[in-house]
Order: sequence, then structure tokens, then C-alpha cells
Amino acid sequence: MGSVNFNADLWYWKALEDFIAYKDIHEFVSSKSAMKAHTNSMSYSSLVSDSHTSETEIKLAEFSEDSLKGSLDHFAALTIVGMCASFEVAAKDFFRNLFMVHPEYMHEYIGAEKQKGQIPLLDIVNMGDYKKLIEDLSLKSASIASKGKYGMVLARAHKLCGLEKDEKIVGQINKIQGDRNKIVHEKKVVGRKVSDVAEVHAVIAECLEALIKCAIQKKIDGRYTCFTGENVFVADNLIVASDS
Repeated sequence: MGSVNFNADLWYWKALEDFIAYKDIHEFVSSKSAMKAHTNSMSYSSLVSDSHTSETEIKLAEFSEDSLKGSLDHFAALTIVGMCASFEVAAKDFFRNLFMVHPEYMHEYIGAEKQKGQIPLLDIVNMGDYKKLIEDLSLKSASIASKGKYGMVLARAHKLCGLEKDEKIVGQINKIQGDRNKIVHEKKVVGRKVSDVAEVHAVIAECLEALIKCAIQKKIDGRYTCFTGENVFVADNLIVASDS
């Protein structure tokens, strides 16, 4: 079937990268000495000298600090959206690889509602060969299988791979998706603490690990060294695992 590779390490790192970037900015804004150095590095001038009182620079420094803290709210919201995007892309990549290895699993994601599993003759003829047909169908099916509530996406993966659904993680990831939707569609960007963002990252990481477990269960080639408890690399259907 050609090169098949679920690069879970990449998506795991992308989510971690988003969280680290937010945490770095949060630590800077929370540091009194860093904020003082920042405001002291700025100079102020006034076109009207009489308007520049002895308290002007203090007030402007306070304004600058408040502005940065306000921007942190926006960055927290964007970080949550970014981490959710990592899960979305990872899920699509997982299903694409799953369908490449096990084409029969695409049955529910091909054809019209009452014609599941049926492929138009012209699609087969125009594709030219079996390998290209499966690759194209895998990508299309993955787009469908990875849509909807995040919890449903995980449930599909578990069902196809014969693993039990984790109700707790399903509820957590659905809650996060709800918050993500409020950020994207309603611009609700305030009121999130660093602990909230850290919790989102922890859940996203656990969901990615759930996809890795599914991939290993079905012997899908990939990079899984981020997997909790084990250093795992899978290639050419050979699984090598070692205790971390």
C-alpha cells in the first residue's frame, strides 16, 4: 500500500509547543521584575508639555502592564484553539492510516446513506489503479470519520479498533470542544487561567495517546515515542517497545 505512517509524535509535539509558548508568556507577564524591566525600557514624550505630570509615566507604565495582562487572555484562548486543531489533524491522520491498512473499515464512510460501501464505477475507472483508489478513498473517509464531536471521533476510533471507550475522557474532550467553539464563534476569550490551559493540554495529550493505543492495536506504522509509559516506534509492522 506504499508508505503508511501515523506520525503521532508530531501532533503530540504541536500541542505541547502551543502550551509551552503560552506558559512562557504567562511566566513573563507574571514576573514583577520582568514587567518592571519592560516598562522601564519604554520612554514617553508629550507634544503638550503641560499635560506631562509627575504621575504620567507611572500611569502609562500601569496601562502597559494591564494591556499585556489583557493580551494574555487572548493568547490563552488562541492556545486552546491551537491545541484542539492538533487533535483534529491527528484524528484525520489516524483514520487515513487506519483505512489504508484496513480498507474494509471504510465501509460506513463510503457511499450514500442507503448505499454504504458502494463506490461509483467511474471513480474506480478514473482512479486508474487499486493503490491510488484506496489512498483517495482513505483520505475522503478520514475527513468524514474525524468530523463531529471530539468524543464521537474517539468513540469511532475505539470501536473500529476493538477497544473500550473511555467515558471520562470523552466527556472531558467534548467540554473542551464546547469552550473552543465559544472562542471561535462567540469571541469569548477572557477568564481562563494558566491552570485551565494546562488542563486542556493534559486532556488533549491523553486523547492523542488514546489514538496511539488504537494505532498500535491495529499494527499501524508510525512514530509513537510520546506514548505514556513506553517508548514505542512502529515501522513496517514491527513494534518495538521499551520501558521509559
